[in-house]
Amino acid sequence: GSPLPPPLELTWRCSATMADDDGEQDWAIEVEALSAIMGPDMLSGEVREFSLLIMPECGPTELVGSVVLSFMLPPGYPQAAALIEIAGSSAHGHGFEHGFEPWALGREHAAALRAIVDAVVAERAGEPMCFDIASAVRQWLAEQTTS
Repeated sequence: GSPLPPPLELTWRCSATMADDDGEQDWAIEVEALSAIMGPDMLSGEVREFSLLIMPECGPTELVGSVVLSFMLPPGYPQAAALIEIAGSSAHGHGFEHGFEPWALGREHAAALRAIVDAVVAERAGEPMCFDIASAVRQWLAEQTTS
């Protein structure tokens, strides 16, 4: 057969920034809450870096898209912009213990997901937003990829 296309990765810096530095502990509280909510679907890397396996609920016979959202929270987050990467689970899902159907992120899906993330970033500028981004992506996957 023909070789598989390379996995598509989107990386972009969200440009929502606000001048205010009293949120230094906000990121730690947000990461702790995300860890409690996501459980094994969250992998922590360095301090301020983590990845989330985003996969909608589905029935035993349904196939659904899944992606890995990786966040790097710079000093000053949430006022400073987060660095967010999104990749199909077939490319970046190997570290998660959760059973899931590996999914490759196509170019058309990538553009739609980026628009969704950008919309959440614009709406939540200067506030913790990782959970809201994960929720919006999960909802889109449920609507667009369940079969």
